[in-house]
Amino acid sequence: FGSLLYTGLITTAAAVVLENFALKKVSASELSVLLSTEPFFAAAFSAFFLDESLTTKGIFGGCLIIAACLSNQFSDVLTSKREWL
Repeated sequence: FGSLLYTGLITTAAAVVLENFALKKVSASELSVLLSTEPFFAAAFSAFFLDESLTTKGIFGGCLIIAACLSNQFSDVLTSKREWL
């Protein structure tokens, strides 16, 4: 029972509190990219460290996540260049 309390209260709660403090210092667009790539990095680290297997669909989904984040991040740059034309 003590290990359950430690895991739930100390490690999880501390991680969430520290994450919230850190995320206050990041812009909204950077935060959306960071949080959107979280499943991608979870799958990549589990494949690397735990020797989990990634399917073709999983790899394709990860590439879609990265492509969506990049298009979101660079859409402002492309929009501002169109205004100058």
